[in-house]
Amino acid sequence: MSSAYRIINALSFSLIFIGYFLFPWKINQGIALVGLGLISWAIFNLRSENIKKWLSDPLTKLILAFLLICIFQTINTPEIWSASASDSISRYYKYIFSILAIAAMNEKHIRDACLKAFFASILLIVISMHLNIFWNLPWSNPTIKGWGNDQTVVGDYITQNLFVCLFIILSLDFFKKSINLHQKIFFSTCFFMGVHAILFLSIGRTGYVLLTSVLGIYTLWAIQSKWKWPVLIVIIGSVSIALYSSQHASDRVKLAVTEANNAITDIQNNKAPELTSIGARIYMWDQTWKIISQKPIAGWGIGSYPHQWCKTVPEYWCNETAKYHPHNQYLMFWVELGIIGLFFYLAILWYLMRQGYRDKNNGAPLAALIIILIIDSLINSPLYVRREYQFFLLSIPLLYSYIRSSTKKIN
Repeated sequence: MSSAYRIINALSFSLIFIGYFLFPWKINQGIALVGLGLISWAIFNLRSENIKKWLSDPLTKLILAFLLICIFQTINTPEIWSASASDSISRYYKYIFSILAIAAMNEKHIRDACLKAFFASILLIVISMHLNIFWNLPWSNPTIKGWGNDQTVVGDYITQNLFVCLFIILSLDFFKKSINLHQKIFFSTCFFMGVHAILFLSIGRTGYVLLTSVLGIYTLWAIQSKWKWPVLIVIIGSVSIALYSSQHASDRVKLAVTEANNAITDIQNNKAPELTSIGARIYMWDQTWKIISQKPIAGWGIGSYPHQWCKTVPEYWCNETAKYHPHNQYLMFWVELGIIGLFFYLAILWYLMRQGYRDKNNGAPLAALIIILIIDSLINSPLYVRREYQFFLLSIPLLYSYIRSSTKKIN
C-alpha cells in the first residue's frame, strides 16, 4: 500500500467524519464534506469485486430503481416547470451519496467513527438546549431564557427534534451494550436529557409524537415476552402525563385539535381554511388528492407540484408556505412520480423496517429511524425539505451498515 494511497484514504475518512459531526449544525457544509469524502473514497477503494457486492445489496438496488424513476419523470417535464424541476433534481441527485455511503460504511472504522461523530454532535445540541435556560449561547438561535420555553439551538425545532429522537434511541442502544457502570450512567443521562429536551424545551408537536413512537418501537424490538404491551402502555401514559404537566405542551396539543376541527369544518362547507399549522396541512392533503386523482398512475413529473397546486387552489393559497410541497411525502411522490414512484418509496421503507426489526443486536436505531421517517412523511415532506432529507440520506446508510455487518457475521 503506497503512502499516497494511505494519505488519500486518511483524507477521505477525515472529510466523512467531519461531515457527519458538522451536518446537524451546518447541514449544507456537512453534506458537502461527506459527499467529497465518499467520492474520493469510492474512486480509490471500489474494485470490481466490491462493486458487484455493492450493487447486489437490496437497498442499493431499491434506491437505484427509485433514481431511475426520477430520471424518467424528468425527461418529460414541460419547460414551464423547469425551475421547480431543477429545485427537485437538486435534492434527488444527492441520493447518490446514500448509495456511495452504503459501500463506504462497510468499513467498520468509518461507520463507528461517523456514529460517534453524529452522537457527539447531537449531544452538544442537547446540552446547549439546557444551557439556554440560563444563558443566551453565542452559537445558538436566539431564545427566551427560562424553563418551559422553546430552546431550539440550530435550524428549526422540527428538524432538531428528529435529531434528538434518534439520539435518544442511540443512548438506549449504547446503554444496553455498555460493559461498565460509568458508561451506563453516562448514556442513561444522555437518554433523560434528550427526553426532557423534547418534552419541555421544544414547542414541536411532531417531537411529542415521534418520541412516543421511537420509544414504542424500541419496546417492541427489545422485549420479546408478553410484558412488552404493559411496558408500551406505561410509556404512552408517561409521555401523556409529562405533556399534561407542561402548560405549554398541553396548550400546543389543544391548539392542534382546534385547528384540525376548524379546517375539517371549512373543507366540508367548501371553504378554504385559515393558514394554520394543522389546518393548512389538512387542506393541502385534500387538494393534493384532487391533483393525484387526475393522473394517479403516471404522475405529473418532477417539479410539477407547485404548478398543479397553484392551478387547483384559490390564489391566496398559492404562497411560499403552501405551494412547494403538500406536507406529506407519500402524496408528494405520488403527484410527481406516479404510483410506481410511491411503490418504490414504500418498498424502501418496508425493507429497512424489516431489516431493523429482525436484527435483535443492532437493529433498534435503524427501526427507530424508519419509524421517524414513516411518521414524518405523513405530516411533512422530509425527502424534499432540505434540512430533513439530508439527515435521512446520511443516517440511513450509517445505521443500515450495522445490520449488514451482523448479517455477514451470521453468514
